[in-house]
Amino acid sequence: MKIIPYSENEHYAMLASWWESWSGWVAIPPIMLPENGLITYSDCGVPLCAGFVYKTDSCIAWIEHIISSKNAKKELRAGSVGFLISQLSLLAKNLGFTACLTSSNQNGLIAKFENAKYQKTDTNTTILTRIL
Repeated sequence: MKIIPYSENEHYAMLASWWESWSGWVAIPPIMLPENGLITYSDCGVPLCAGFVYKTDSCIAWIEHIISSKNAKKELRAGSVGFLISQLSLLAKNLGFTACLTSSNQNGLIAKFENAKYQKTDTNTTILTRIL
């Protein structure tokens, strides 16, 4: 498995199609994505999943908007998400952060974060967004 940095010009259309393929999720507008994104590829060059590290002005980074290709084989996808989480965490550490936060209501994704030594600190949380 390999990992490459996200590039809006090269990857956004693909990610938008992935978001929309998962039960009609709305694609995150490109302006809302940070510069620190990663994409995993299989050894034979098939794109598998992507995610992003949002920088804050504290010691905490936010890992968010993890998405995978619905067309990729489930076994490849599952392994790639765990690998992606570890690489996003390492990226945050290399950027100088000492902790990462994330949120999800997807049990499978939560389990992958827990496997990567993330701990639940809250449940039944509602995430609110306001476009300014």
